[in-house]
Amino acid sequence: MNILVIEDDSSIRENLQELLQAHGFEVQSCPDGLAGLAAIQDQIPDLVLCDIMMPKMDGYEVLKALKSSDKTANIPFIYITAKADRADQRLGMELGADDYIVKPFSSKDVLNAIEIRRQKQSSTQKGIQKAVYTKLNTFSKINSHEYNTPLNGIIGLTDVLLDAENKLSRAELTALAQDIKTSAKRLYRTFRNFMLYMQLEREELLEMPTSVINKKWLEDTCKSTLTEKALKLDRVADSHFHSTLTNDFSLSLVKNDLFYSIEELIWNALRFSQKNTPIGLEITEQKESITISISNHTLPSDFFEQAEPFRQLNRDTQEQQGSGLGIYLCKELAKRNAWELSHAYQNDQSTISLRIRT
Repeated sequence: MNILVIEDDSSIRENLQELLQAHGFEVQSCPDGLAGLAAIQDQIPDLVLCDIMMPKMDGYEVLKALKSSDKTANIPFIYITAKADRADQRLGMELGADDYIVKPFSSKDVLNAIEIRRQKQSSTQKGIQKAVYTKLNTFSKINSHEYNTPLNGIIGLTDVLLDAENKLSRAELTALAQDIKTSAKRLYRTFRNFMLYMQLEREELLEMPTSVINKKWLEDTCKSTLTEKALKLDRVADSHFHSTLTNDFSLSLVKNDLFYSIEELIWNALRFSQKNTPIGLEITEQKESITISISNHTLPSDFFEQAEPFRQLNRDTQEQQGSGLGIYLCKELAKRNAWELSHAYQNDQSTISLRIRT
């Protein structure tokens, strides 16, 4: 375990270094906060012991600097100080300190504080490892199914075409071609979602091309997408479109992100609701915004809140297609574009709304 000691009192600093080294720790020491931050940039320690009252930069400023960077925000941090006042301790804890050792302290005080941090860190790491394993296992199962199923369909249907030679009628050939296309589109959708997820996870702030949309584009896109998806699931009679837009408008935005969000929200509303229950898509106009709302009567109340990567709704009781990414990606795209994506559940009706400022 590598420990960094930041202490301006040379005798205390040297005593701490000797104590810790005698108990098998690797130790680096610095006389002030600025030197401590420089040392951390060169090598991130497993734990920091830091005085509060120091020249050049005090312990509070050191901790604020560490917490401001993702690279150093999670380093365990223990104050060693003569400031025993509760207000000082509360300030340190509010800034994110893990513990406080008040001077004068014994060797036992220091070693016990370090051991407690070590045990908590070990427990946290085990929890993270378990969560990562669970996520990878879920990812592997879902994506194996989502890639293999359409691939097997394409290969199998292609074999039928090749084996049949000229024995199939035009209608049969058309039906086979349509099934191949359906499998290919499912494979494309899975791949597209995964690539978008990876881009967002890496926080790639790519220069996304924008284009102008207007009233006609938005209404036509929403209506045609609802009809197309409803046809696939035999839900046309359940689907209802309504727009209250009266004035035309011109909005410059990332059209691909908006189209993806509209398509995904409609698709999920249809897939996770029961047949013969209404699906409503409404576009409304406010003073400085436009809202696209999709409502139905059978989505669970916590459907929106549960959305996270590779988590399929009711997977234990309901076999379904999809990688469990759709709603999560819609939420992330809304953040990227400064849109407002919200969910309301009232009188057994679930409504997801996407609000875009004009």
